[in-house]
Amino acid sequence: MINIKDMKFERNYANRFYLFTIFFQVGVSLLLGFLGLTENGDYPMLMVASELMIILPAILFIFIWYFKQLFVENDVEGYKSLSLSERFMFKPIRMSTLFMCVLFTVLIMPLMTFCNLISQLFVENAVADMIGEIIGFPLSVGLFTMAIMPAFCEEIAFRGVIYGGYRRSVRPAAAMIISGLLFGLMHMNLNQFGYAFVMGIAVAMLVEATGSIYSSILFHFIINATSVISAFSLKTIYSESEIAALYSETVSNDNILPMIIIYACVSIMTGALACKAIGFIAYLERKPNPLSLLIKSRNYEGNRIITPCLVVGIIISVVLIFLLQ
Repeated sequence: MINIKDMKFERNYANRFYLFTIFFQVGVSLLLGFLGLTENGDYPMLMVASELMIILPAILFIFIWYFKQLFVENDVEGYKSLSLSERFMFKPIRMSTLFMCVLFTVLIMPLMTFCNLISQLFVENAVADMIGEIIGFPLSVGLFTMAIMPAFCEEIAFRGVIYGGYRRSVRPAAAMIISGLLFGLMHMNLNQFGYAFVMGIAVAMLVEATGSIYSSILFHFIINATSVISAFSLKTIYSESEIAALYSETVSNDNILPMIIIYACVSIMTGALACKAIGFIAYLERKPNPLSLLIKSRNYEGNRIITPCLVVGIIISVVLIFLLQ
């Protein structure tokens, strides 16, 4: 049972975290630039730094939530305080569920690729520059900086802190969509925004179906690791400079339109299968189907997700995206 006061705390907690993280990222980035640390060409270290700018605010806000639980009394009859593992969903998942999570991830990939292709009609592929920079390092470095760290850091921040707050305070549809929107905006470029938005909604559904953040960490790792391994596998055929040139090559609209049509058709089929998969995952874990939660609404007595912190955070993110484009 959660009362109105705690609902508002969880909602404000999530929105304030996002705004604080934006300010923290901007401040640290400006400081690193002022010190000349962004000009040394050590791309893996810059990737690690960017993830630390996300996980450090998350750790701070986890401590804030924990101390609130310790020292703020709740007098509502029937209220049961949550442990850290319950609130941030650090719940083990069974092997059968694990397999279905992998299947769900694979089925969502075509839709994410479709969104990526659509964005490339208007902007360049932002991931191409990352791949071009990281390809000169060992595969282990690429996986650590582009798959392992983002999976853990970003999922704890966006599914643990933000979505974990929303799911206890606002309607499920709003929680999934807005947390996905913030996840897309945090990537700070138009190319990644589209498929990160879709991914954010997909992993929120996965967390609802499993009740565990480990499922979203696995999803995120598979998505990123697939891109890294695909790029590194080309080293058996091409040189590092040729791979970098291949990824940075601009795709013309004439070439990309047929790919968009193909992936649109594939996405419809795999998307339908993904809906079946997420329902089966929820069945295995004895949870409500996340798709039904998008239609039905829990009774949150009018608690709205929009607050001044959220609005300011979104505006700053949009401005930064266009400034950095």
